[in-house]
Amino acid sequence: PYEVTLKPLSLQWKTLSRRFISRTYGGSETMTSPTISQKNRDKHGRESWIFWNMNNHPNALCEPRKPGVWYNSNFMAEVFSGAQHCFARISSDKWLYVWDYTMHLTEPLTQWEWLKQDPKFHRSWVRVVQKKNWGGRVRAAIHLRNILGRELTKEKVYPENEGGKFDD
Repeated sequence: PYEVTLKPLSLQWKTLSRRFISRTYGGSETMTSPTISQKNRDKHGRESWIFWNMNNHPNALCEPRKPGVWYNSNFMAEVFSGAQHCFARISSDKWLYVWDYTMHLTEPLTQWEWLKQDPKFHRSWVRVVQKKNWGGRVRAAIHLRNILGRELTKEKVYPENEGGKFDD
């Protein structure tokens, strides 16, 4: 892999289109965390890419080398391994490279922290949980929590590779 140095500093603020990134480095133009082919990884040495959408992640990385918060719908999620090559969505099809980051798992938002978020954030998450394939696990967890009257535990959920079934 090449060490990336962006000098002059004005280059740090250059936005790129997803189409350009996809055609140059590989991966999907639409996925949050696209899969990069081995052929492309061999060219540039970067396997893990994340594209932060500010609607779903209002506290995301939005300036190079600054911290941010990645929201995840699955409290049982594993920590991303290694450095993630991160881009923040500045506006429609304008993506800013914000640096390589290592992610760390923290406690989930409390009910109060969730309620304090902007209504736009709530609408965005409700929409993606309803429409995305991974949202089925979230909807099932909410439904089971309501039926059982308690939170699900990691020990009671089979890994995704076993169909995402709940053992409760």
